[in-house]
Amino acid sequence: MTTTTPLPAAAEGALAEGRFIEAIKILRQSERLDLTQAKQRLDAYLAANPELKERVQRKSREMRGKILKWVLLLDGIIILLVLYWFFRR
Repeated sequence: MTTTTPLPAAAEGALAEGRFIEAIKILRQSERLDLTQAKQRLDAYLAANPELKERVQRKSREMRGKILKWVLLLDGIIILLVLYWFFRR
């Protein structure tokens, strides 16, 4: 398989949204590849398409930032609940 071979539309759509793992799953199912082959195929495709690679990296950073904000919010809520419970006694 060459790096210029287009990906299935669903896999490219998942990549465009920053969902690399989902793109691997789609590629494995549609082309009957094992995990290593699918990852290598996506890596090669991204290397041949630098603008898509940059978009994937940007979306990935955005998703990590959102997850971190939610984790910090939940931690804050848990700490407040523990303090409320402790000092209420």
